[in-house]
Amino acid sequence: LCAGSKPTYFGTAGAEEFSFKLWSYDDAVLLKDHIHNMFRKAAKETDPEEKKKLLTFYIVGAGFTGAEMAGELAEYAPVLCEKFEIDRSEVTICDVDVLNRTIPNLPEKLSEKVERRMKKMGIRVMLNTSVVKVGKDFVETKFNDVITREGTYTVIWAAGIEAADITADAAKSLQSGGRGRIALDPYLRSLDDESVYVVGDNMLYTPEG
Repeated sequence: LCAGSKPTYFGTAGAEEFSFKLWSYDDAVLLKDHIHNMFRKAAKETDPEEKKKLLTFYIVGAGFTGAEMAGELAEYAPVLCEKFEIDRSEVTICDVDVLNRTIPNLPEKLSEKVERRMKKMGIRVMLNTSVVKVGKDFVETKFNDVITREGTYTVIWAAGIEAADITADAAKSLQSGGRGRIALDPYLRSLDDESVYVVGDNMLYTPEG
Protein backbone atom coordinates (compact mmCIF):
# COMPACT_ATOMS: atom_id res chain seq x y z
CA LEU A 1 0.00 0.00 0.00
CA CYS A 2 1.45 3.34 -1.06
CA ALA A 3 -1.67 5.26 -2.03
CA GLY A 4 -0.67 8.55 -0.43
CA SER A 5 -3.08 10.78 1.42
CA LYS A 6 -5.57 13.61 1.13
CA PRO A 7 -6.50 16.65 3.24
CA THR A 8 -8.58 15.99 6.33
CA TYR A 9 -11.14 18.52 7.58
CA PHE A 10 -11.88 17.02 11.03
CA GLY A 11 -15.61 17.46 10.46
CA THR A 12 -15.36 21.27 10.39
CA ALA A 13 -18.59 22.71 8.96
CA GLY A 14 -18.08 24.23 5.50
CA ALA A 15 -14.33 23.61 5.39
CA GLU A 16 -14.27 21.21 2.46
CA GLU A 17 -16.78 23.27 0.51
CA PHE A 18 -15.48 26.80 1.07
CA SER A 19 -11.74 26.56 1.79
CA PHE A 20 -8.83 26.27 -0.62
CA LYS A 21 -6.73 23.12 -0.51
CA LEU A 22 -2.97 23.29 -0.87
CA TRP A 23 -2.37 19.74 -1.95
CA SER A 24 -1.62 19.58 -5.67
CA TYR A 25 -0.04 21.73 -8.37
CA ASP A 26 -3.53 22.58 -9.65
CA ASP A 27 -4.54 23.68 -6.13
CA ALA A 28 -1.57 26.06 -6.03
CA VAL A 29 -2.35 27.58 -9.45
CA LEU A 30 -6.00 28.07 -8.48
CA LEU A 31 -5.01 29.68 -5.19
CA LYS A 32 -2.51 32.05 -6.82
CA ASP A 33 -5.14 33.23 -9.30
CA HIS A 34 -7.62 33.72 -6.47
CA ILE A 35 -5.17 35.79 -4.40
CA HIS A 36 -4.46 38.02 -7.40
CA ASN A 37 -8.20 38.48 -7.93
CA MET A 38 -8.69 39.50 -4.29
CA PHE A 39 -6.11 42.28 -4.64
CA ARG A 40 -7.48 43.28 -8.06
CA LYS A 41 -11.03 43.61 -6.69
CA ALA A 42 -9.84 45.37 -3.53
CA ALA A 43 -8.02 47.99 -5.61
CA LYS A 44 -11.33 49.35 -6.93
CA GLU A 45 -13.59 48.56 -3.94
CA THR A 46 -15.04 51.64 -2.23
CA ASP A 47 -16.84 49.89 0.65
CA PRO A 48 -14.33 49.61 3.55
CA GLU A 49 -15.95 46.46 5.01
CA GLU A 50 -15.95 44.67 1.66
CA LYS A 51 -12.37 45.71 0.99
CA LYS A 52 -11.33 44.33 4.38
CA LYS A 53 -12.92 40.95 3.55
CA LEU A 54 -11.12 40.86 0.21
CA LEU A 55 -7.77 41.52 1.87
CA THR A 56 -8.16 39.12 4.81
CA PHE A 57 -6.44 35.76 4.37
CA TYR A 58 -6.74 32.83 6.78
CA ILE A 59 -4.38 29.84 6.78
CA VAL A 60 -5.61 26.93 8.90
CA GLY A 61 -2.77 24.88 10.32
CA ALA A 62 0.61 26.04 11.63
CA GLY A 63 2.61 22.94 10.77
CA PHE A 64 5.22 22.93 7.99
CA THR A 65 2.72 23.52 5.18
CA GLY A 66 0.66 26.18 6.96
CA ALA A 67 3.66 28.10 8.29
CA GLU A 68 5.31 28.08 4.86
CA MET A 69 2.09 29.21 3.16
CA ALA A 70 1.66 32.07 5.64
CA GLY A 71 5.30 33.10 5.26
CA GLU A 72 5.19 33.03 1.46
CA LEU A 73 1.98 35.07 1.43
CA ALA A 74 3.48 37.61 3.85
CA GLU A 75 6.48 38.01 1.53
CA TYR A 76 4.28 38.22 -1.57
CA ALA A 77 1.75 40.69 -0.15
CA PRO A 78 4.02 43.79 -0.45
CA VAL A 79 4.64 42.94 -4.12
CA LEU A 80 0.90 42.78 -4.80
CA CYS A 81 0.28 45.89 -2.69
CA GLU A 82 2.72 47.85 -4.85
CA LYS A 83 1.22 46.46 -8.06
CA PHE A 84 -2.38 47.30 -7.10
CA GLU A 85 -1.59 50.45 -5.07
CA ILE A 86 -2.84 49.05 -1.75
CA ASP A 87 -1.37 49.90 1.64
CA ARG A 88 0.20 46.83 3.31
CA SER A 89 -1.54 47.76 6.58
CA GLU A 90 -4.87 46.95 4.91
CA VAL A 91 -3.85 43.30 4.38
CA THR A 92 -4.58 40.81 7.18
CA ILE A 93 -2.85 37.41 7.20
CA CYS A 94 -3.83 34.96 9.97
CA ASP A 95 -2.39 31.54 10.76
CA VAL A 96 -4.66 29.49 13.03
CA ASP A 97 -3.87 26.27 14.87
CA VAL A 98 -5.56 24.36 17.67
CA LEU A 99 -2.13 23.45 19.12
CA ASN A 100 -0.09 25.70 21.40
CA ARG A 101 2.91 26.25 19.12
CA THR A 102 3.92 26.50 15.49
CA ILE A 103 5.48 23.50 13.70
CA PRO A 104 5.18 21.12 16.68
CA ASN A 105 7.54 18.63 14.96
CA LEU A 106 10.39 21.03 15.81
CA PRO A 107 11.98 21.55 19.24
CA GLU A 108 10.19 24.18 21.31
CA LYS A 109 12.92 26.83 20.89
CA LEU A 110 12.70 26.57 17.10
CA SER A 111 8.91 26.72 17.25
CA GLU A 112 9.18 29.94 19.25
CA LYS A 113 11.65 31.32 16.71
CA VAL A 114 9.25 30.53 13.86
CA GLU A 115 6.40 32.25 15.71
CA ARG A 116 8.48 35.38 16.38
CA ARG A 117 9.55 35.53 12.74
CA MET A 118 5.96 35.16 11.52
CA LYS A 119 4.75 37.95 13.80
CA LYS A 120 7.61 40.17 12.61
CA MET A 121 6.39 39.59 9.04
CA GLY A 122 2.97 40.91 10.04
CA ILE A 123 1.19 37.56 10.41
CA ARG A 124 -1.44 37.23 13.14
CA VAL A 125 -0.57 33.90 14.79
CA MET A 126 -3.65 32.42 16.50
CA LEU A 127 -2.63 29.40 18.61
CA ASN A 128 -4.86 27.32 20.91
CA THR A 129 -7.59 28.36 18.47
CA SER A 130 -9.85 26.08 16.48
CA VAL A 131 -11.77 26.78 13.29
CA VAL A 132 -15.39 25.78 13.88
CA LYS A 133 -17.03 26.93 10.65
CA VAL A 134 -16.10 28.19 7.20
CA GLY A 135 -18.58 30.03 4.97
CA LYS A 136 -18.52 31.62 1.55
CA ASP A 137 -17.39 34.95 2.99
CA PHE A 138 -16.47 34.28 6.64
CA VAL A 139 -14.61 32.06 9.06
CA GLU A 140 -15.51 31.32 12.68
CA THR A 141 -12.78 30.57 15.21
CA LYS A 142 -13.00 29.47 18.84
CA PHE A 143 -10.60 30.58 21.57
CA ASN A 144 -11.30 29.95 25.28
CA ASP A 145 -14.89 28.92 24.41
CA VAL A 146 -15.49 32.28 22.70
CA ILE A 147 -16.50 32.07 19.03
CA THR A 148 -15.46 34.94 16.75
CA ARG A 149 -16.58 35.49 13.16
CA GLU A 150 -14.44 37.42 10.67
CA GLY A 151 -15.25 38.24 7.08
CA THR A 152 -12.95 36.73 4.43
CA TYR A 153 -13.09 35.19 0.98
CA THR A 154 -9.87 33.24 1.48
CA VAL A 155 -9.47 30.32 3.88
CA ILE A 156 -6.53 28.07 2.99
CA TRP A 157 -6.72 24.61 4.59
CA ALA A 158 -3.39 23.13 5.67
CA ALA A 159 -4.52 21.44 8.87
CA GLY A 160 -3.48 17.85 8.27
CA ILE A 161 -3.91 14.75 6.16
CA GLU A 162 -5.60 11.39 6.28
CA ALA A 163 -5.01 8.17 4.37
CA ALA A 164 -6.31 7.80 0.83
CA ASP A 165 -9.66 6.01 0.53
CA ILE A 166 -8.18 2.65 -0.50
CA THR A 167 -5.92 2.59 2.58
CA ALA A 168 -8.74 3.74 4.84
CA ASP A 169 -10.75 0.74 3.58
CA ALA A 170 -7.82 -1.59 4.37
CA ALA A 171 -7.61 -0.03 7.85
CA LYS A 172 -11.05 -1.48 8.59
CA SER A 173 -9.61 -5.01 8.55
CA LEU A 174 -5.98 -4.32 9.54
CA GLN A 175 -4.73 -2.90 12.83
CA SER A 176 -4.57 0.85 12.36
CA GLY A 177 -4.37 4.20 14.06
CA GLY A 178 -5.69 7.71 13.56
CA ARG A 179 -6.72 8.89 10.11
CA GLY A 180 -6.51 5.47 8.47
CA ARG A 181 -2.81 4.73 8.91
CA ILE A 182 -1.77 1.06 9.08
CA ALA A 183 0.16 -0.19 12.14
CA LEU A 184 3.48 -1.75 11.07
CA ASP A 185 6.40 -3.84 12.33
CA PRO A 186 10.07 -2.75 11.87
CA TYR A 187 10.01 -4.24 8.35
CA LEU A 188 7.03 -2.05 7.38
CA ARG A 189 4.65 -5.03 7.32
CA SER A 190 1.13 -4.96 8.68
CA LEU A 191 0.95 -6.33 12.23
CA ASP A 192 -1.97 -8.51 11.08
CA ASP A 193 -0.73 -9.68 7.67
CA GLU A 194 2.96 -9.99 6.77
CA SER A 195 2.14 -9.98 3.06
CA VAL A 196 0.96 -6.36 3.31
CA TYR A 197 3.71 -3.72 3.19
CA VAL A 198 2.95 -0.04 3.67
CA VAL A 199 5.07 3.00 2.75
CA GLY A 200 4.70 6.77 2.74
CA ASP A 201 1.91 8.75 4.38
CA ASN A 202 -0.05 5.60 5.25
CA MET A 203 2.55 4.25 7.72
CA LEU A 204 2.04 4.06 11.46
CA TYR A 205 5.34 3.01 12.99
CA THR A 206 7.34 4.51 15.82
CA PRO A 207 10.86 3.08 16.28
CA GLU A 208 11.66 1.88 19.79
CA GLY A 209 13.23 4.67 21.84
